[in-house]
Amino acid sequence: MSDYTGIAFSDLEHLPYSVYLLYRHDAWVANMTQSEEGQKFIKACLRIQTKDADVKAVREFNKERGR
Repeated sequence: MSDYTGIAFSDLEHLPYSVYLLYRHDAWVANMTQSEEGQKFIKACLRIQTKDADVKAVREFNKERGR
């Protein structure tokens, strides 16, 4: 995390907890997106979080299947 933020490791522990968690999350995402497998994982996580159906994609899928 120190490499990502540029903040000395000893100074990270003095950050407010919410800021620390934000930096930790951002550093993790940045690290994961450096590999193709990590990018696929991030996309899968985002897809799982989607709460609304892609109505257009569902209609196209049903149209291709003849329904």
